[in-house]
Amino acid sequence: MSDPVQIDGLDAARSGHWWQAFTGLIPVIFMVPILLAQAYALGVLVAFVGVAAVIGYHLLRGQGVTSLDALAAVFAAANLVLYFVFDSSILIEHLDAAFYTLMAAQSLFSLRGSSPWTMQFTRRTVIPELWTSEAFIAMNVRTTQLWAACFVLCDIAALTLPDPSRLWVPVVLMLATVAVSRRVGRRIFTDRLGVTGS
Repeated sequence: MSDPVQIDGLDAARSGHWWQAFTGLIPVIFMVPILLAQAYALGVLVAFVGVAAVIGYHLLRGQGVTSLDALAAVFAAANLVLYFVFDSSILIEHLDAAFYTLMAAQSLFSLRGSSPWTMQFTRRTVIPELWTSEAFIAMNVRTTQLWAACFVLCDIAALTLPDPSRLWVPVVLMLATVAVSRRVGRRIFTDRLGVTGS
């Protein structure tokens, strides 16, 4: 961990908007009504375009590609090939459970190392001088724990609930986790840095 960085307040720690940490969820949320309508061709195209737009946005800003972006891109490309080349909807029909399982695994596995899963997203919103601070790492450990729990619950919902609940319940869980993880993370971050912020 780095030596403490002195900042005047939370605004001085920011390098971007809070929502930039959550852009990878946009294509996932747009897919729900399309999957409900079983409009698989449209779903495959929306996923591919949505993922490309998110990745392009962050590459233009010099923020790189996260594991969520990469996983979504692999799923989008695989669905494109399976659906339009092999006339198979097998992956898109089970996309939710496969996606949540892999996201839960990524989140949980990252907690064993020094780079919690959410760190790749929160780096988009915090100045680089704080990336190795104890406050930043503690915030990311806690928010990664929250997201891992969210993805496990999403996976359970996708595997056990009937339509349309199996699609909508995970969206509600993810939106709730956005709100909770942002609030909890900000509290940990400001408390450990000894600053105030909104």
